[in-house]
Amino acid sequence: MMLKKEKSLIITLSIIILAALLYTIFTLNKLSNASTSSNINAQKGALELSNWNFHKDGYTSLGGQWEFYWQQLLTPEDFATSSPLPSYIEMPMEWNKYNKDYSSNGYATYTLTIKLNDKYKNTLLGISVPSMLSAYKLWVNGDLFASNGIVGTSASSECPSTIPLTSYFMNKSNKIHLVLQVSNYNFRNGGTQHKICLGTQSQMANKREASIALEILYFGVLLIMGLYQLWLYAFRTDDTPKLYFGALCITLSLIALTVGNKYFFTMYNNLSYSLDIKLKYLTFYVGVYFMINYIHILFKNNYSKWIINGCKLFCFFFITTTIFIPPLLSSKFLIIFQIYTLLMIIYAAFIILKSYHSKKQENLIISISCLVPIAIIAMSILRYLGLNNINDYSLSGFLLLILLNAFMLAMNESKAYRKIENLSKEKEQYLLAEKLTKVTLLLNSTLNLQEVLDKLLENLKELVPYDSASFFMEENNRFNVMAGNGFENVEEIYKISINKEDDNLFKEICKTKTTLLVSDVKEDPRFSLFIDNFTIESWMGIPILFKNEIVGILTLDSTQKNIYTKYHCDIALYFACHAGMAIENAKLHGKTKQLASIDPLTSLYNRRSFFELANINFDKAKSFAQTISGIMMDIDDFKKINDNLGHYTGDLVLKHLSKICSETLSNSHILGRFGGEEFIVLLPATSFESAEIIGETLRSAVENNPMITRASGSIPIALSIGVASITPTIQDLDYLFIEADKALYQAKSLGKNQVVSINLDTLIVT
Repeated sequence: MMLKKEKSLIITLSIIILAALLYTIFTLNKLSNASTSSNINAQKGALELSNWNFHKDGYTSLGGQWEFYWQQLLTPEDFATSSPLPSYIEMPMEWNKYNKDYSSNGYATYTLTIKLNDKYKNTLLGISVPSMLSAYKLWVNGDLFASNGIVGTSASSECPSTIPLTSYFMNKSNKIHLVLQVSNYNFRNGGTQHKICLGTQSQMANKREASIALEILYFGVLLIMGLYQLWLYAFRTDDTPKLYFGALCITLSLIALTVGNKYFFTMYNNLSYSLDIKLKYLTFYVGVYFMINYIHILFKNNYSKWIINGCKLFCFFFITTTIFIPPLLSSKFLIIFQIYTLLMIIYAAFIILKSYHSKKQENLIISISCLVPIAIIAMSILRYLGLNNINDYSLSGFLLLILLNAFMLAMNESKAYRKIENLSKEKEQYLLAEKLTKVTLLLNSTLNLQEVLDKLLENLKELVPYDSASFFMEENNRFNVMAGNGFENVEEIYKISINKEDDNLFKEICKTKTTLLVSDVKEDPRFSLFIDNFTIESWMGIPILFKNEIVGILTLDSTQKNIYTKYHCDIALYFACHAGMAIENAKLHGKTKQLASIDPLTSLYNRRSFFELANINFDKAKSFAQTISGIMMDIDDFKKINDNLGHYTGDLVLKHLSKICSETLSNSHILGRFGGEEFIVLLPATSFESAEIIGETLRSAVENNPMITRASGSIPIALSIGVASITPTIQDLDYLFIEADKALYQAKSLGKNQVVSINLDTLIVT
């Protein structure tokens, strides 16, 4: 829910920012272009602005009919002393287009008289003079106001320059007389191409600053987007559209500096006219080249290879040629390239529409983002060819292209990210499933309970991070530690025993049968640790379940706060289900193994299990050259007990004897039932003398502890015992017990209820 709110907020903010950006561009465009609401034009060299209110109507362009003096360079002084006969020309217009008899190379003088409202006397006014073709001088009321380059009467005497200027003057009357000298020997057309504007000082300053701000805005946006696209391409070189689009944006950013106000050139006055013209043309040619390649990559399935390769060669030819030829020839070549570009625009528009109509390009935004800029470029070219009077909005068109491309990029990156995220999740789930499968196989690879628990703790760390872990198993309503990992004092851990009714954490786990998280141990009143509690920050309790019953509780400790999440809980719980099955299998195997190895009547090792353990210890004694002893025992007159008191009583005697012997022997001794009323004992690492003592202790313990029954009262029990000791070299276990059995029967032959011992190393019988 929160993510949806954040998404809506981001979209809303993006729309607001985009609206603010477009409003800024619109405002700057409005400030930098003259108002045409009045449609006042000069008539026969005079412009009537008596009713014009600059503060209300804004600044105005000085268009219309200016007096025109072909092949004459007249000054204000010439007009003061004589009255030359004028002709008239529409401004702005190249003179060779106005009159076919005029050559593009030549010079002329323009004059205009402007009548203002009286309230603009003694007012600071400003005039914005665009670039002229290709040098000029301008006088205002007899004073030299502005100049660009050196006006000449021949190619050798002219020094061209095309830097726009904005200057200010103090108007002292209600009339303004303008005298403009223009010469051209370095461009295919001569005269004026753009409007001269008049307004108050603040209006003209705002116009210039707005124009500069707009160019810098275009430059910055285009440059940043271009670099961003190239960086994306650098990290993913198979995404060719980003290469061409990035290069196109950077080229357009350079165009923003070379057209319009040319603020960049005003900072470097030493830049030549030739370099200015060539930079303008080269950026245009290179921009067209990258635009062609960009559209071709997007719609390559419909493009003709011959046409696209021909276009590239055509662009390379003009780029290379422009570098070496003079500006005048470059300007003549430009018109050829402009016509060629128009043809390419028509072809590109046809391809785009065809692709969208045939569903080969399903994204409408891509089609629009390509059609709009090329349509605006087409209108700009038609304007430069003199076929329309629409202002040049080509950079605005490309800005729209960038915004649409940024939107598509965000959309595509979002789709790609979601796809990668989904693939990552799928891969993560696959790896997790693979790990869980591996761990499950490891857990089920052994039926030894302790091994299962150790593997459980070791492998869980690959899935859920922890610093230490314990496994508790319930016995008599208490949870005792059966395994531990990550503790310094493992022996201390095994001493922990928890009453589940007294511990709130274990009590809650047993009740809910689900994972319990403690994100901050020190702030949780339920928590109490038994060792090193000052190092633990996070804790997780995991119930190990089998058939929905708890078979144990796994606890994980971490020294980091808030490390465990629901993700870890889910993994741990899934893992615990498999662990529960493995633990139950191990426990069941342990019980089965115990049943197979334990005599059911006496709970002692049966004969098979006894000899398995005995052989292991005998081989150990042989390896370390240790003395090992064996005892054979037989109940005296056991048949009489069965015959007189019954087999049930006989079984009770066997149980009673087993209990006495088990209590008399230590944990290192191995006691088993040999068969019937015979019992067998192995005494590892026990000398002959010690074995004799143990044998006598067993005999006396049995003799002094008769069995008491209700039916028969006290039943005395006596044992005949044979003891044998050996330090084995090549002998085997059977040899030891055969000799002990011989000693047993010798004890019986000597009167029963006694011990006969033999030292097999010395063959001494006692």
